[in-house]
Amino acid sequence: MTYPLPDFAPEPKARIGFLLLDTDHGSDREILSLVPADVAASLVRVRNYEGRDLRACKDEIVDAARLVYPDARVDAVGYACTSGSFGELGRLLGGRGPVVTTRDAVVAALAELSVSRIALLTPYTEQLNSVIEADIGAQGIEVRSSCALAIDSNDLIARLSQRTILDIAGRMLAEDAVQAILIGCNALRVASSIRYLEETYGKPVITSNQALVWRLLQISGYSSGNRDGGALLGA
Repeated sequence: MTYPLPDFAPEPKARIGFLLLDTDHGSDREILSLVPADVAASLVRVRNYEGRDLRACKDEIVDAARLVYPDARVDAVGYACTSGSFGELGRLLGGRGPVVTTRDAVVAALAELSVSRIALLTPYTEQLNSVIEADIGAQGIEVRSSCALAIDSNDLIARLSQRTILDIAGRMLAEDAVQAILIGCNALRVASSIRYLEETYGKPVITSNQALVWRLLQISGYSSGNRDGGALLGA
């Protein structure tokens, strides 16, 4: 008896990886919902950096990046932690080497959309929110409206209702001085609301996971065309 030769699916148009904190309960489904079907995506967990030596964390993150498709070509790898990207650890990573931080992706996304006055919504404390606000301000982007929800539980962040996010983000987008909104935190489940908010208020919506997916695809030379990912991913 003879058998047909093996048949293989086409090579993915890109291979990208995401490094998620082991305490992050929300970003995995968010990220995969935004990645195109013809792009291969690998998710690798790394230890939470909080309360630990940051330089040791940097080495762990770089080591984790090597686990993304170790036997195949990889186009780009992203560090899916907004708070870590904007803090001291983010400066250590610096956007160099094998890892693109969420912070670098967000800054690139704001530049891509040519916005200079934004609203900032995060689930963080006021202190951490101010770090992000100052960093963005240093890029020449004015934060006209800011809201920090002061949620200190990763589980609660991932369980924050879509209605709450839509209500707060909608009020912020309705302000005349605001050109766009940045909803920061990879653990927030907000991807399914991006298109609705943009169509309702006529302004771009940038989220941590959306910006990171967009930036990795851009580095890979891939144009998404995913309208559900808003103006950023829909181009």
